[in-house]
Order: sequence, then structure tokens, then C-alpha cells
Amino acid sequence: MYEKWEKAATLLNTFIQSKNATILNASVEKTRELIQEIPEDEENTKEKLFNQFNDLFDKMKLEAKIEEGDLMAELELHLNAVIANEKEDIEGMKQLFSKWEKERKEALDQQNADIDRDRRLKIIQEKKEQLYWKEKFLFFFENEDKNLEELTKAEENVAIHKRHVKVEDIYVPPEIVKKAPPKNFSLQEISTC
Repeated sequence: MYEKWEKAATLLNTFIQSKNATILNASVEKTRELIQEIPEDEENTKEKLFNQFNDLFDKMKLEAKIEEGDLMAELELHLNAVIANEKEDIEGMKQLFSKWEKERKEALDQQNADIDRDRRLKIIQEKKEQLYWKEKFLFFFENEDKNLEELTKAEENVAIHKRHVKVEDIYVPPEIVKKAPPKNFSLQEISTC
């Protein structure tokens, strides 16, 4: 328990505050023995710990949270309970696993069906689009009047749109600065260029 006395005290306080937590009297005695093994020092650590834990143990006795019994007997009792319930636990786990496996398969099948349905709907939409344009192409000359009306309406919409949209020319040309020719510049150089 080297430097873990505070954690032990915190644990005992937690046991005191809980409703059904108990400890064995053998644990109390073992804790007292460990405190007695602490060497004496200037800060009276041994005495302080002994008093602190005695107070905690007294509170636990008042609340009947210290039981008489043997630790090994308690362990054997719990071990036997685990062994007795082992078959039931294994069967329960098998049933849960088979149920989970069945639910997983159903969810996977449903997901695959949804994906397949979406894929088929997409194919149908593409076919409808192709048929629409093919029909428009095949019946172009039969529907010439209707097509001309649509074209006229589209041109009118474009014209109306153009009237409402004002385009402002906001282009500002950069300033042009004349550069003086270099001082050693001659007309002969220009003619050779």
C-alpha cells in the first residue's frame, strides 16, 4: 500500500456512502497490520493513518458495513455461483449471438434491396430521359408548329431578360505613360530592327 493510503481512505468513504457495499473484518485487520508496519517518522504518519482509518472503520461498524467471514470462503462461494450459472450464461450468449446474426443478415438484405431499388430507379429515369429526347427527335417535323412556338417564347424570354439586365462597362484602361528614348538612341537602330 505504498503511498496509496489516500486512495484506500477514498474507497472506504465510497463504501460508507453506498447502500449495499460491505467489507470483511479480515480486511480491517489486514489494513491495521499494514499501518503498524509503517516506520516511525517526524510527521507521525503512522499515528495519523491509524486514527484516520479507525474513524472510518468505526463509521462502517455503526452502519453495519463490516461483516464477519473468511475471504477464501467468500471467494469459493462466488466461484461456485459462477460455475453453477456457467451453462445458462453460455446458452444465453449463444441465443444472443444467433439473434444478432439473424438481425444483421436482415439489415444487410434490406440495405442491399434499397441499393438495388435506387439503382433501378436511376436506370428508369435515364431511360425516360433518353425516350423523351428520342421522341422529340422522331416527331420533330410533325410538331414543327409547336417547336416554333417554343422557340419564339424562348427568344422573347431572352429579349425580355436582356432588356432588364443593364450591362455597365466598368473597364478602366491603364494610364499610358510615354517613355523617352534612351540618350544613346539613334534612328539607325530603329531602321535595323
